[in-house]
Amino acid sequence: MTSDSSCPSATTSGSNLTIRGTVTYNADGTYSTNATIGGSVTVYLPPSCLTTNGVTVTCDQLNQEFASNPTAGITFTCSGSSGCTCVETIAAQASSATGTYTTTSAGVVTTTGADGSTSQSDYCVKGTTMTQSPHAGSTMMGTSESGTITLTKS
Repeated sequence: MTSDSSCPSATTSGSNLTIRGTVTYNADGTYSTNATIGGSVTVYLPPSCLTTNGVTVTCDQLNQEFASNPTAGITFTCSGSSGCTCVETIAAQASSATGTYTTTSAGVVTTTGADGSTSQSDYCVKGTTMTQSPHAGSTMMGTSESGTITLTKS
């Protein structure tokens, strides 16, 4: 389940999601990441998001659907009577990516080598610490992103 452009009134909170690992920005414009991601993400689907072509889905039906199509390391639990609050729990999983990056006056722009997707983040470097935050208007799966990542040079 995702909150995306098909349901712009859905809201997502990843306040319990943690990412730990390393990011390496090389002088040649390449980067690599190795991280462990885990925790939970909460998605609220208002009633308007639960009806398609005149058919309304309940939270229990969403739970049944998620149970019948499991994803390794991820569980979904939905509850509610007027809309559904769904919690996606993610067991600690390793993640890595490589690609290219550029810096502009607007921020860091990264391009992931695997699929060519790009993302832009604002950044600030002070001494050996770099902070990155999603650029205003950035989205992931149609949902606005927020938060700060702090990187420390080792």
